[in-house]
Amino acid sequence: MLLIDPVSVPRLAERYPHAPGRLSHFLAAEPLLGSASLAYAARVLPSHQIERRSEHDGADDAADRAADSGPDPAEIIAAGGPERGSIVIHAIEQLRPYRRLVDRLLAELAPVIARATGRMHEPTARVILTAPGAPTPFHFDNRYNILFQLSGDKVIAAYPATPPFLDLDRREACLAGEGNRLAWNPSFAAQGEQHLLSPGEALFLPHAAPHWVRAGMGASVALSLTWQCRASRRLDDALALNPVARRIGLAPYDPAAAPAPPPLRAVAGRIGRSLNLL
Repeated sequence: MLLIDPVSVPRLAERYPHAPGRLSHFLAAEPLLGSASLAYAARVLPSHQIERRSEHDGADDAADRAADSGPDPAEIIAAGGPERGSIVIHAIEQLRPYRRLVDRLLAELAPVIARATGRMHEPTARVILTAPGAPTPFHFDNRYNILFQLSGDKVIAAYPATPPFLDLDRREACLAGEGNRLAWNPSFAAQGEQHLLSPGEALFLPHAAPHWVRAGMGASVALSLTWQCRASRRLDDALALNPVARRIGLAPYDPAAAPAPPPLRAVAGRIGRSLNLL
């Protein structure tokens, strides 16, 4: 049985890798993504892979506050999901049944992805369970991302990975491990490309595309599949070299000005990162 509606694949091919693109899928009926199976996954995975996020007022620049007290996340999932905030099960593909599920998704996406950006590197999946009406503030993922809506609905607003939404400082800070939250300006509200996702619908987000999310009136469950490609890894490598470039008087590499990084900088950055020098 296919997991992605083949009729929708050409729509993704028209948009990938530079613009948000919609897909249709059949994952909402997958038993592994039901409450009982997800609760089991939350019990057996390492505790650091189960993230609890408190409720937020909106898409702003405040840091997530982990909700460490209260019921066990697995119990909350088994009971139907969080009443406030959200629970995220990270790297769920570490469990063998989910690895097989992710591999099937990758195989169905590969013809479109490989033709444009080559083999998918470092794929990982997480399940996001969100309370009714809960927002995910403005942020970006330093990866390609497809969000598969499984239950409930949500609105996603996507933005270009360029200033004023994403600047070089925030790219470099995220690469250095300082988080992926972005400052929110009220003027951004009317500028995003908004998509309403219902069960059976999915949205591709380009590499590093800033976005915010808000769940609808009911509890929301979604599967997020993210990956890198050779080009995005070279971009990260070149960005990692920027502090060194500044120290020796060279201009830093900025993806907003030149999407393709200088090859020598990318190679030097890759070597420096592999030796833990950057």
